[in-house]
Amino acid sequence: MATNGRPDFNPSPESRLLFSPKIEIFGDLQNFVTMSNLGCRRVGKNSLYPVNLKSRSDVAERTNYQKNIIRNYYENRENISLQRVQELVTELYLSEGKKRQKYWQSLGNHLSKLDVKQQTIDNLIEQDDPQLAAQLIQKLAGQD
Repeated sequence: MATNGRPDFNPSPESRLLFSPKIEIFGDLQNFVTMSNLGCRRVGKNSLYPVNLKSRSDVAERTNYQKNIIRNYYENRENISLQRVQELVTELYLSEGKKRQKYWQSLGNHLSKLDVKQQTIDNLIEQDDPQLAAQLIQKLAGQD
């Protein structure tokens, strides 16, 4: 135990070069979890080497589960935008002032993702009537 109350840490001479002088690491290297945040990768029990995190070969391939999640997101992107638009219309009914303008902008962004014409979006924002937006969303959702 060191005099400052922290455990002693004596890294090998090679690993000392990898850490900047401002970074203090205490405890055993084996238990140090965040080494990947420093741009280092463990090779052996006590040895490290720097990693070029920008190269594609260092990035792990996605698992099938992750690929399915990403694919499902893009397949349901329209439904996600539609749900968000419905939530924003509710917020428009309840808000006023600057918040209301912010919700209109967000509503316009999501409507453009749903392939609504920009002229229609601008008209809705100009009229500032949540009921008209709700009617448009009902048409988009097929709930006439």
